[in-house]
Amino acid sequence: MPLYKNMSKDELKKIKDELMAEFNKEVTKGNNYSILRGLPSDEMLELSAGLLSVLKNEEDYKSENCYDVRQYGTLEGISEARQLMSEILEIPKNNVYVGGVSSLSLMHSTLCLAYIHGLYNSPTAWNKLKNIKVLCPAPGYDRHFEMCGYFGFELVYIPMLSTGPDMGLVEEYVQDECVKAILCVPKFSNPTGVVYCDETIRRLAKLSPAAKDFVILYDNAYAVHEFDQQTPINLLPLYNELSKYGKTNMAIQYTSTSKISFPGGGITAIGTGDEQLAHLHKYLSFQRINFDKINQMRHVRFYKNLQGIREHMSKVSDISRPKFEAVIKVFEKELAPTGIARWSAPKGGYFISLDVMEGCASRVKELSDQIGLSILPTGSTFPYYKDPKEQNIRIAPTYPPVSEISEATRLLSLCVNIAAVEKLLLTT
Repeated sequence: MPLYKNMSKDELKKIKDELMAEFNKEVTKGNNYSILRGLPSDEMLELSAGLLSVLKNEEDYKSENCYDVRQYGTLEGISEARQLMSEILEIPKNNVYVGGVSSLSLMHSTLCLAYIHGLYNSPTAWNKLKNIKVLCPAPGYDRHFEMCGYFGFELVYIPMLSTGPDMGLVEEYVQDECVKAILCVPKFSNPTGVVYCDETIRRLAKLSPAAKDFVILYDNAYAVHEFDQQTPINLLPLYNELSKYGKTNMAIQYTSTSKISFPGGGITAIGTGDEQLAHLHKYLSFQRINFDKINQMRHVRFYKNLQGIREHMSKVSDISRPKFEAVIKVFEKELAPTGIARWSAPKGGYFISLDVMEGCASRVKELSDQIGLSILPTGSTFPYYKDPKEQNIRIAPTYPPVSEISEATRLLSLCVNIAAVEKLLLTT
């Protein structure tokens, strides 16, 4: 088949008639597929079932120094959990706090502190400033953007490259003292699957922002989510790079086990410099006496250490990897010959990023709704839901079985083809 862009108008009309005949047939089937959210499948969840029963006797509840985790106290988390999460974050144990079930909640607490009182080194609370800007590499994580937008911060679009954020733009923007933060998902970035290269991380650490309290909000949510656990993809540790310049307070790092053990039932961690952590500790201490230390101990007893987590994630990957391969296989069959789209082929994480023909994402969404396929609203991966090229679609393959994800991807490809042909007919 020739590329769509090389076809005549008559050829495109014929293709459209064929595609619409197939589409109308699918509409009558009452399809109900979803690639909307990155949910672990039932099989993935079952791998962690033993975590719920791992604490069997009184001694299992004893942390270091015979501390009983069923008791009050230890806001920073139990020692063993701090050690486990420090291995994931590659930050010294004493600079890591272990929290509750949501890293988003910890990030929200960080922003609340900044808004109400300011962060460490803040000259004043952010709510007293006329304009706060946050740099938003995109395509990116919709919930990060929505959270910052909720506080009324101005969201500044930074293009995401294959190496991470466009650091030239980042370095330029941080010269504005209104720029207070940058949002980062450094490994298997949501949704592109990009892994920040060493040079990007070095340049982040070397930033000299005009704002004294500028902060890198570094959400390493997929730190151990390689499809091949035998060859881990190692990020250059940001904390170590910041240490070279005495800037460890400039980044606050987050991670969680939500996509390792149970969504909404895992544990989270936050890591930063001594002074920033003490500042956050004081704020958190007004909210609670401690997080759920029993759940922290469950994770420690079940996974034991980073190697245990990687062994677990190897089993998870055996379930998830074929689903990603199924999506790409369908795209190669249904979209590659037409030349109207491109997609990521991540080596881990939870998502695939699809770029359709410019200006067609809204039409693809409209067609998908009609055909019984749920996808994210147009623009969700960009600040303010404004995709400058109106072309990006995030795909979450992890939950459905392989047969369903293949069928869902086929239906999505059908919608992408129709939208492209319709646009070409208007311009040919």
